[in-house]
Amino acid sequence: MEDYYQIKESISDATKAIERNPTDAHLYLYRGQGYIMIGQFDKAISDYTKAIELNPMDADYYVTRGSLYFGIGQNDKAIADYTKAVEINPKASYAYNFKAWLLATCRDAEYRNGAEAVELAKKAVELNPEGYILDTLAAAYAEVGKFEDAITIQEKVIELVKREGKSNPLIDRFIERLKSYKAHKPWRESGSDMPRDKE
Repeated sequence: MEDYYQIKESISDATKAIERNPTDAHLYLYRGQGYIMIGQFDKAISDYTKAIELNPMDADYYVTRGSLYFGIGQNDKAIADYTKAVEINPKASYAYNFKAWLLATCRDAEYRNGAEAVELAKKAVELNPEGYILDTLAAAYAEVGKFEDAITIQEKVIELVKREGKSNPLIDRFIERLKSYKAHKPWRESGSDMPRDKE
């Protein structure tokens, strides 16, 4: 509970800072992150939207809001934000990556598009071949039934993480996904069951 009250205090501090400087977009992002941590997603969306209004040409802001939309199951809005981020910054590997991940892994079949996910993930890898982006490409290949490609890439992801020689909290998830692909099952992910504030 102590963390909860610390976060509430941080939100209060951010609110005071916003009152002093209501045109600082970063303050809204900061407060929005606090709201997410205590499960007040509507307030977080409101703050992220305000940040975008103040700084509409920052791709990061759209990706941040899009990730929250995906996390609470508003997939159409998430796709719109990721698409806008790519339009603003065509070199933003993370924007391609997030959109590809949603299209490849969304539990709601209406929003999945494996072929587009593969193309987006390939573009993301071309821009930034980091492990977490290769992980998305593996998920995209699994979604279109190319499980051997998915397995090969996922094994590379795990190898890259192990080679770094430091603890990576995602390693267990990477291994889980590899097992899924070996069983010829695509990966499904959604944060729509994210906990909400009890207030």
